[in-house]
Amino acid sequence: MKQNLDFKEKCKIIRRLGKEYKKAKIFTSKPYVNYFMHQGVRENSTDYLGKNEKDREHYENLIKLLDMVLGAMDKEYSIILRNDYFESQDSNWWLYYYSRSTYYRLKGRAMDEFMEAMYDLQMV
Repeated sequence: MKQNLDFKEKCKIIRRLGKEYKKAKIFTSKPYVNYFMHQGVRENSTDYLGKNEKDREHYENLIKLLDMVLGAMDKEYSIILRNDYFESQDSNWWLYYYSRSTYYRLKGRAMDEFMEAMYDLQMV
């Protein structure tokens, strides 16, 4: 990676991407869209949070990109990042699998690999 970011800075960036990913998953989900359609809210209404086709396309592209990056990573690293940032999991999920030192060592490597991939894609 070209920038030298510390552990906390990487966490902050990936956490922000995780929040956007979760938001995108909700806004592009069928139940979400169907709910607003059922309520009679038109897609161009400000009440419809997936405001227009451009926003929906943006969210769909974000989901595809992040899934592609996570899918291309080492499986163990991907699981750590998905559970910590991209999916709703218990914050202590890792206690069943790793010691504290192993978890943080692997998490650091996972974040490095993720940030490198995102940097290569010019996303960070």
